[in-house]
Parts: sequence; C-alpha cells; structure tokens
Amino acid sequence: MKEERRATWWILVWVSAALAFPPAVSAWGDKGHRVVGEIAQRHLEPETEEAISRFLGTTSLAQIATWPDFIRSDRKWSFVNTWHYVTVEDDDELRRVLTAARESPIPDNAVEAVEFFEAILRGEQEPRQNFVDLMAENGVEPLMGSLDATALAFLLHFAGDLHQPLHVGRGGDSGGNAITVNWFGETMKLHAVWDSGMIEKQNLSFTELVRFIDQEYEGRAAEWNRARPVEWGLESRALRHEVYDVWRRTDRENLLPDLGYRYSFRQIGTVKRRLFQAGVRLARLLDTIYGADG
Repeated sequence: MKEERRATWWILVWVSAALAFPPAVSAWGDKGHRVVGEIAQRHLEPETEEAISRFLGTTSLAQIATWPDFIRSDRKWSFVNTWHYVTVEDDDELRRVLTAARESPIPDNAVEAVEFFEAILRGEQEPRQNFVDLMAENGVEPLMGSLDATALAFLLHFAGDLHQPLHVGRGGDSGGNAITVNWFGETMKLHAVWDSGMIEKQNLSFTELVRFIDQEYEGRAAEWNRARPVEWGLESRALRHEVYDVWRRTDRENLLPDLGYRYSFRQIGTVKRRLFQAGVRLARLLDTIYGADG
C-alpha cells in the first residue's frame, strides 16, 4: 500500500505540472501515446501486470505514456531529445545508420533507446548503471523515484514513436516538421498532422479509440507482435511514401498543400494500425521481459 500511495502521489504531482507547462512537441500527441499504453495494458499477461505493479502500483501504462514528452520542458532532460526519433535520408538505409550509431553505450536514436530500456528492465547491470549515472550527471530524478518506472515510461513512449512514420524521418525537413500544410483550413506542420491531427479528427476519447482499434485488429495481434524494434523502424521508413503523397494533390504554385477529408480517409487506417502494432508489440516485449511469454 505504501508503494501504491507513493506512485499515486508522483502521478498527481506530474499531471498538475503537465497542465501548467504543456510540452511543445508530443509525438503521436498525448492521446496517441495513451492509446498505445492502453492497448499494451489490455494485452499483457497477468504475471506481467503483477510484476509491473511492484513499481507502478495502481498507475496504468496510459498514465505514464506521455511523461517522456512532458519532461522535454525541462532542459536538464535534453539529453534524451534525440531518442524520440531516428533520421534516415532517402539515399540511406536504417541498418547502416544503426550500425554507425552503436559504437556508444548510450542511445543515439529511438531504436537504440527501445533496446536500451529493454535491457534495463531485464535487469542488465551495465545499462542500468549507465542510466543511473546519466541521470545523476544531468541532475534529474527518476519517475516515481524508480529506475524501473522510468525505464518503462521511456520504453512505452519510444515504442510508440518508432511506429509513427515521420519519427523515422528525413533530416532535410526535420521529419515533416519543416513542411507546412493546410489541414481542414488550419495551418499545421505535416508532422503534427500525423502526431495528432488525424487522431483528433476522429472525435473520440482515447478509451473509445482503443476499443474501436482493438476490435478492428484484435485477430492480427499474433501476426504482428513478434517484430523487433529494428523492424518497427523499417516499417515506418517504408510508409514514408504514403505520408508524402500529399504533394501529388496540389499543382498550384505558392499555395500550401491542401489536406483534408481525402488525405485523412486514405491515411487513418495506417495511423490506427500503427497504434495497435505499437501496443501489442510492447505487450509481448514486456511479457518476455517478465517471463510470461517465452
């Protein structure tokens, strides 16, 4: 009970601060990350839920899913900023980028970050100590005062990030952040359309969205949930041609690409599928970590 009260106290403090100081950028948006967390929670084995509750108490995965975006408002946490994405130019390959980056024991990108926090949750001493030292060097505190809660929040969040196609993006346009479009009459960055624009246009709460997505894709969980983080990134890279298909629908010079119902209709299925894949893959990864699924 003591651990549960402490976990609840930390969440209340964090939520209050988040409302006062919202993050400037939220990959998938808060709702998308909560959807991933809730889908993962629904697909966990009971043994895994019990193991996680030892350091999360009654706090859900959906509750901690947005914490890694919230802390971006604190400059002390800036050392994790590059862990939210991986840059792969059109003339490059993801595997080559990862090979070049793996020389450091500290993550350089989202793929490495997922693998790093997986290792921490598996109890591997070197990455655990590396992250403890890294937090101490930067003067930051772990979520809920727990290394494992912190690692789980990051693992959950970066798993979601890797499934958003523009988080395996081009450096030239900053993963779509340098591309401005007209989204239903509102000026918006292409990246933001994928993070939150299409999700919000569904006019559903995150729990309603979870229920509908889970019902639609439930039968495909076993087909998708065994993929590893590198494969998640490769899939996102392969989806980029759909994201940038916006340019084929405007041929008038000096006007913003006009996105609306047609673009949303064509792409919302991809958004929902990627949210589901992120959730069920995270659930299985956690099941393997805590021994519920060999």
